[in-house]
Amino acid sequence: MIFLYDFKSDDGTLTAATSIPGFGVDNLTDTRLSRTYRSVGTDTNIVIDFGSAVVFDCIAFSHNLSATATVTLEWHDSDAWGAPTGSLALTHTEDIIFQTFTAVTYRYARLVIDDPANTFGQVELGRLVVGSCFNAPRVANDLQLPRFTTTDRGFSRSRQAYFNEGVRYRGINLQFNYVTEAEYNLFNAMYEVSDVKPIFLLFDELSNEAPMYAVVDESFDHSLVGAYGYYTLNMEITEVF
Repeated sequence: MIFLYDFKSDDGTLTAATSIPGFGVDNLTDTRLSRTYRSVGTDTNIVIDFGSAVVFDCIAFSHNLSATATVTLEWHDSDAWGAPTGSLALTHTEDIIFQTFTAVTYRYARLVIDDPANTFGQVELGRLVVGSCFNAPRVANDLQLPRFTTTDRGFSRSRQAYFNEGVRYRGINLQFNYVTEAEYNLFNAMYEVSDVKPIFLLFDELSNEAPMYAVVDESFDHSLVGAYGYYTLNMEITEVF
């Protein structure tokens, strides 16, 4: 399982090639996925100026892109993109793209999108983050993601059913039985972030599960197994939008 909570792009400056009024790049740093950026047309690019060279090895964002969209992350030491130092073609996954790569250190990154098959006619993105990932230790329990719903259901006396449809979401209680001190410190660093904003998760153990944008429970339950020098830790995560 991979956690993304070190949001380097949140401290940077984002600039888009085009945007629809009311749907500018400021929405990409809003913690609500429902607040979105929209481009003029089906192609765009978004430049991130981190302010100084930073280390980053992952990117995540929600989107409305078609499966045939061309999506590329580039990086460079200046805001001139004729020949960027490096680039990576991102793999399409529905709703949220979350991709890791070998760490690089640069001041600028650029997300380039070309999606002529987009049926909406505009590129729509939410909560774009570039940063450093944390590879968590193996979970102790079998990793399954149950589904929940906010739908209200009612029944008449004659057993007719009435529904007020909500949304479906995922959630899980995670248990880690062997956490090193270094991993424990990373979890604590994540707690500082997840206490005030949602984070991204990638379930690399489950190929059929999409990445998740989620809140973490208000507390981490952890214990030090003193005789062996490692920790146990429990946490609950719940999907948000």
